[in-house]
Amino acid sequence: MMRRVSAAGRSWPGKNRTATAIVIAVVALLALTGTAAGVEIPEERWQMTYDSSYNDYGYALQMTNESDFVLAGKVQNGSTSDMLLLKTDKNGTLLWNKTYDYAAYDTANAVRETLDGGYIVGGFGLIDLANTSTDGAMMVRTDENGTVLWTGPTGNVSTTWEAVQDVAVCDDGGFVLTGRNNPPAAPNAAYLVKTNETGGVEWANGYMRDIDDTGDSVLQTDEGDYVFAGTSVDLLNGTTDAFLRMADANGTLIWERYYPASEMNWTSQGAEGDFWTVKVVPTTDGGYAVAGRVVFENPETAAAALIKTDAEGQVEWSRIYTACSDTFWAEDLVERPEGGFILACHCDPPANPQNAIYLIATDDTGEIEWRDFYTIGQFENDPHAIVATEDGGYAVGGETGICEDPADIMNCTLDAFILRLGPREPLAPGPGPGPAPQPSLNADFKAFPRSGVAPLEVAFTDISTGSPTSWAWDFGDGSGSTAQFPTHTYTKPGTYTVSLTISDGTSADTERKVGYITVSAEELKARLSFVPKEAEVTEGENTTYDVVMDRAEKGIAFYYMDVSLTDPAIAEIMDVEMPAWVKSGPMVSPLPADSVQLSGVKGVTDPGKENITLCTLTVRGDLAGETNLVIGEARILSPALDEYLLTAGMGSLNVTPGAFDANFTAEPRNGTAPLEVNFTDTSVGSPTSWAWEFGDGNTSTEQNPIYEYTAPGLYTVNLTISNGTRTDTETKVDYINVTAAPPALAANFTADPLNGTAPLSVGFTDLSEGAPTSWLWDFGDGNTSTEQNPTYEYAAPGLYTVNLTVSDGTTEDSLEKQDYIEVTAPLVVISADFSAMPTTGTTPLEVAFTDLSEGPVTSWLWDFGDGNTSTEQNPTYTYATADTYDVSLTVSDGTETETEIKPGYISVMPGEEVTPEEEMTPEEEITPEEEETPEEEVTPEETI
Repeated sequence: MMRRVSAAGRSWPGKNRTATAIVIAVVALLALTGTAAGVEIPEERWQMTYDSSYNDYGYALQMTNESDFVLAGKVQNGSTSDMLLLKTDKNGTLLWNKTYDYAAYDTANAVRETLDGGYIVGGFGLIDLANTSTDGAMMVRTDENGTVLWTGPTGNVSTTWEAVQDVAVCDDGGFVLTGRNNPPAAPNAAYLVKTNETGGVEWANGYMRDIDDTGDSVLQTDEGDYVFAGTSVDLLNGTTDAFLRMADANGTLIWERYYPASEMNWTSQGAEGDFWTVKVVPTTDGGYAVAGRVVFENPETAAAALIKTDAEGQVEWSRIYTACSDTFWAEDLVERPEGGFILACHCDPPANPQNAIYLIATDDTGEIEWRDFYTIGQFENDPHAIVATEDGGYAVGGETGICEDPADIMNCTLDAFILRLGPREPLAPGPGPGPAPQPSLNADFKAFPRSGVAPLEVAFTDISTGSPTSWAWDFGDGSGSTAQFPTHTYTKPGTYTVSLTISDGTSADTERKVGYITVSAEELKARLSFVPKEAEVTEGENTTYDVVMDRAEKGIAFYYMDVSLTDPAIAEIMDVEMPAWVKSGPMVSPLPADSVQLSGVKGVTDPGKENITLCTLTVRGDLAGETNLVIGEARILSPALDEYLLTAGMGSLNVTPGAFDANFTAEPRNGTAPLEVNFTDTSVGSPTSWAWEFGDGNTSTEQNPIYEYTAPGLYTVNLTISNGTRTDTETKVDYINVTAAPPALAANFTADPLNGTAPLSVGFTDLSEGAPTSWLWDFGDGNTSTEQNPTYEYAAPGLYTVNLTVSDGTTEDSLEKQDYIEVTAPLVVISADFSAMPTTGTTPLEVAFTDLSEGPVTSWLWDFGDGNTSTEQNPTYTYATADTYDVSLTVSDGTETETEIKPGYISVMPGEEVTPEEEMTPEEEITPEEEETPEEEVTPEETI
């Protein structure tokens, strides 16, 4: 859903605060039209919000090459979130909206347009490492429509890379990432990771001064180097300092600069302070500008910080800017086209539930030229990104609290927003020749905040039109100012009328706003405590703490809070449970962790109720020792939006030593030399040092070593662990069995039989040396086999060469035996046989003889028994004389001869003679009419 909203709203601060309904009637803010000594403040063009019906955060904003906008962040529902990426046209109209879900807690911190018009999103997903969840670095590469092309970084050699805080597109189409590397049992380092255009890691480097460095912003220079800003802990001074580093194209450090707050000429704010960076930008003069947040001690104050450096990071000037007490810092930075910078700041006045988008514009020396604030929703107006637009204006991205029904304080969400600012439209020229007339003076102003508890610090912004050169403020309490953008603190309760008189040296104008500022004397006070205050657990066990508010004089509607452990090595916060009075699920930062942030806690308690449980924490003891639980930021509001002034107690946890038992596993435990074995420490009790003895005289102090045994043998392995005070040893006798390596691979075989007549069945036997795992036989007739010991039948005669190829998966060897198998043709036996038709009859008897011999007969010799013969294969012979005849057939194949004799085989009887007188005359021939009828058939006796 997309909303176009008016410029109105109130909110309350916090790091990750969420949709909390706050019903406050606010006056719509007028568009900016004023100028400051000839410098025009950009006017508001439009503001748009984008709602998924859950809580939507905007963390990174870019203007595309087509003058559209892309906004990245997250969509959060309770303790889960998905990456968010949406695109709008130049007027803020939503074109598409995408979410990406890869883990339980996905967040996009950065977005850039790629060289092909797509987008690269950098952030993190919650991943599991060694039974613990942590923020894992993640990129999502999309096309121009937000469709995912790949996720990365692939080839990730370190699963300890935490959230990608920033990503830059490199000249070669690849990407460079920065964030914090958090290796186990080692200090944290700021990382740079260079990938190719498909997310494959090309190199990854860590950079660290003492123990804890984090990269926050990165860019590539025109020379192909990388400049990145971040924060670094200084152990010697006990402070957190900003840094700027430059690395070459291979990640090799060229130079590094540290910027302690105490050395930045800000000593008026306190000698000691911490400086956290958020952004580095290149400047037109070849240097850099770095912005962030600085917090000072004695007294404790917070400010937005800006430093300008040369090309090698040397400071040229530095500035800090204060407003909204200790809840003011820079979220992003952009260089102005006309020179100077604009800081987009988080502004959250104390004891007032409303906050604002606060912009500070400076010249090229850091002096303020103008400042202004904007509200969009009813609460939580948080800017996280600002970009310069092609028309000389700016766009700001973040999130704001929107209540669909201001009367329903429980029906509100956070929506991502884009606020568009542009240069003022020029005045229309006057009639006739000559320049346009100067606009007349018209005094006007606005203030933030307009209500709160004394002492109340209020920032006033001149939005007059014309060209005033002087300003005279009357704050209504007897104080005034001649600054254009003054800040005034009201120390006493009351309702104050404020007036501003402006002048251009010729004319003047006054704006008076009656009852404009309301300052209340009432303070709601409460104390937060941990119950129990002290607890003790054994290593590896859990305990619980209730966070209790002693009294809610006007009830509770919403709260924000963060709780942390002072020594994260001792314990971890595992879980958070909410009491029954909480009516909707809060948003909880990823757990387990050494700190937890709770936001979006909504529910109503009765006024005056005492000892109210805000939440219950489950804490696990990890290492023997002591740690404290402390409440960092906490803000609690009543249903009427009164804010409680809170004090917080401290809890303590004593973790006693648990079982301390050395143990380990190995894989593999047996094999041939050389044998590489992976040893894994499975000891109980959080050891800090390890001493391995592998049984062959060699040792290691790694936690999980990889060791190679080079000689055969049975090896006893010993592991001794220690945590500095306790020691334990585990010995495993004959634990690793290393055998001699098999002989070299050599193919060999035999066969039986080696010769014979076809078809010939031959059994082949593998006699290869080594440890073959596969066999390939070639029998010489085009056929093969992969059996180890095949039996094969040769069908045709011939001499056959046999080949065997063996392999062990790594190497192979072959053996060929020429003319190894001889197959001969089978012996052929001939046999004589025949038949005749007919075998009986009267003379003359014609008999047809048929050869039935078998085998390759090539000649035939017939003896018909009457002295006559034939060499035909199948002769026909006529017997003229009555008798009984023996017939024989002799056949030959040219080598062998076989004879078949059939005695008395042919029987020939004498035929009946016919005299000449009895012969029929032609006249006696039977005519057709005289043919015999069936009854007149001639009997055999009548046959002539």
